[in-house]
Amino acid sequence: MIEVSNIIKKKPSQTAKTSVVHCYALLAFSAFLFFASAAMATPLAEPSQITFPPIFDYRSDPAIDYKSLNIAGPILKYELKGSERLFAFRPLFFLSTDEARNASELDVLYPLFSYKQDKEIISSKFLFLTHFYSNQSGDYSQKSFSLFPLLFYKNKLGEPRQHAVFPFTGHYYNFLGRDELSYFMFPLYSHTERDGTYVDNYLWPFLARIRGATPEETGFKIWPLYGRSENPNVYRKSMFLWPFWISEDLHQNSDNPTTLRYSFPWYLYSESPFIKQRTLLWPFFYYVDDRKIGYTTWTFPWPLFSYTKGEGRHGYKALPLISDMTINSKRTRNYLWPIFRIEDQQFGTISQRRSRVLFFLFTDMVEKENTTDREHLHRTLFWPLFGYRQEKGVSHFYTLALLEPIFQHSDSIVRSWSPLWRIYQRKWDNQGNSVSSLLWNLFWHEKGEKGVAWELFPIVSYRHETDKPREWSILKGLLSVEIGEQNKKLHLFYLPWGIPLGRSEL
Repeated sequence: MIEVSNIIKKKPSQTAKTSVVHCYALLAFSAFLFFASAAMATPLAEPSQITFPPIFDYRSDPAIDYKSLNIAGPILKYELKGSERLFAFRPLFFLSTDEARNASELDVLYPLFSYKQDKEIISSKFLFLTHFYSNQSGDYSQKSFSLFPLLFYKNKLGEPRQHAVFPFTGHYYNFLGRDELSYFMFPLYSHTERDGTYVDNYLWPFLARIRGATPEETGFKIWPLYGRSENPNVYRKSMFLWPFWISEDLHQNSDNPTTLRYSFPWYLYSESPFIKQRTLLWPFFYYVDDRKIGYTTWTFPWPLFSYTKGEGRHGYKALPLISDMTINSKRTRNYLWPIFRIEDQQFGTISQRRSRVLFFLFTDMVEKENTTDREHLHRTLFWPLFGYRQEKGVSHFYTLALLEPIFQHSDSIVRSWSPLWRIYQRKWDNQGNSVSSLLWNLFWHEKGEKGVAWELFPIVSYRHETDKPREWSILKGLLSVEIGEQNKKLHLFYLPWGIPLGRSEL
């Protein structure tokens, strides 16, 4: 049988009405835990299942060193496969470990808290606001911590230490397009440095003093009224009633001297040997001639109509009716935007096509190998009805799909939340192996090289394995029939011995 994780079940309803019934229920549940623990601890000679869905489900396969225990449907799960262990109390808690790789992952009411370790790399997040990262792998040694937007710390081997306690003090490197940035009691004072130009801001962004490595570079700013700065033969900037008038002459000592004249929003002008831009009534009408990349664009008006021609960039837009734009290896087409979109992209020897309807309502993505035209990956999501994924010869279909289409690349959503609403799912491969589950194993079906087994709990079950008798069972063994190659037997009231029924016709 193929191994399928996250076969999900349903939490039992509370039907007890008296304290006596509650006691019996507690004893029964304790018994399930006891037998489950014994089953998980005892090695079995062959694959086995002990099921009482959706309350209890235990499965094992020594051939792949696999054991799985589910209690209360998808709520409680324990799984063991080789060096990998998994424990989940959905949706509150999820933990997976791999001793062979020295790796582990932990989610607590995701996205409230998440933790991940992979050898020397450790990272954790709390509500996407607090982030910790540690990498102790030799030359890449680094530690960082951030509590957005209040605290920040980073210490990386070979780089200056960075820190911030906002708004009191902070010191960054290579941050927000600046080589260096620091502040004290922000916005009272801040300092930036880029390409040898230093800017001291007072009551940012209103007052600034500009200076350079040489005495010739000077400037000031009284925003938004007036400002100017200059470094002879390098650059010259000025502004008046920002953003209505801006004048800049940049990179005068390079092979791409650039002239900017902005009379915002009426007319914007940019000219250099590499690129030519004209904008009228920004952002509606503009023209770009990029001589370095090699394309020309006319837009009239943005974002409705545009036309682009060039080697690496070409296409047109007539939104919302139609658009077809290619940028390098990616081609994007829209029809009645945002109703339908097709994206084609090349990744080396892999070609990818993604089709969308109304953003995430429907998504279909196919990856193929260019040399063989064989599907490498196929994923379909139709919110909120179903999802499908085919990868490495294994296909997986499930319903419902409440969050997967929205968070398409989140493994934490899939393992902590998705099992709670997957009322039906099926996995199969190219060798004819398959596993199906309906209503969290209230009905399940398995088919593989060793045979076929299925159960409609608690009414009837069937099992047929290679070189073993067929077995039909009613009410979990209250009445069962074994049909072998030579004889048939009837079992009653869960007794181990059987009553011969004569010779089999097999």
